Amino acid sequence: MSSRAAKANRDGLTHADDVSMEAAMATRQTAGGSAAQKAEKLRQSAERWERGAEGEQLTAAMLGPLAERGYRVFHDLSIPGSRANIDHLVIGPTGVFALDSKNLTTKLHMYNGDVWRGRYPYAGKLRATRWEADTAGEALGFTTVTAVQCIHGAAVPDLDEPLHGVWLVPAERLLALIESAPVTLTDDQCTVLAAKAVLAFAAAGQPDRPSRPQHRPPRPSRPSRPAPAPPVVVAAAETRPGFLTRFRQLWRT
Repeated sequence: MSSRAAKANRDGLTHADDVSMEAAMATRQTAGGSAAQKAEKLRQSAERWERGAEGEQLTAAMLGPLAERGYRVFHDLSIPGSRANIDHLVIGPTGVFALDSKNLTTKLHMYNGDVWRGRYPYAGKLRATRWEADTAGEALGFTTVTAVQCIHGAAVPDLDEPLHGVWLVPAERLLALIESAPVTLTDDQCTVLAAKAVLAFAAAGQPDRPSRPQHRPPRPSRPSRPAPAPPVVVAAAETRPGFLTRFRQLWRT
């Protein structure tokens, strides 16, 4: 008999009671572990989201100067009927580019003819970016949309051609990739494609676009209530003598 069982017998508990107590303790420990694991997953998810948002902001800042060179730049375009979005869409003289910003902490490297992120294959991420570019092309009626992944924070293999239909470039080479492409569009064509982009996508973030002012008539102010009138103080009237008292006074005279 184990020491735990012996203690249970001394305390007047049966073996079944002892097993139930151990099961309850194990359940509490398991529940606590599950809660801790869930909290850790939520923390990691929040960190990934923050890194992704930071990467998009860095790319948006880098693309800013293109607006002065005849390019139209859109950010955070929601794809209708999907939870996906296009981080950045660039339309200019050298073509149309669908950009996906990535802010990574693990370097990308080539293995067996494909790109890996640490121990995990990265081809699925590239195919998702290619799908976003194809979706943009269908919406714009423009078949040649260049898909690009702009990588922040991690090393990128030096590639001379797209992989899975996507250019994989470090952030510092992004503008060179866009501006070194051959000129294929006129300014009028860029204007038409930009108008189509505005109509096709729900633009969640075009930072330079001023918000529409709201012209609302001013609300009439309520008339102030008049100050309450001071209470009327009525002086107490002099008490008149009662009938019997007055009668006695007259009787005595």
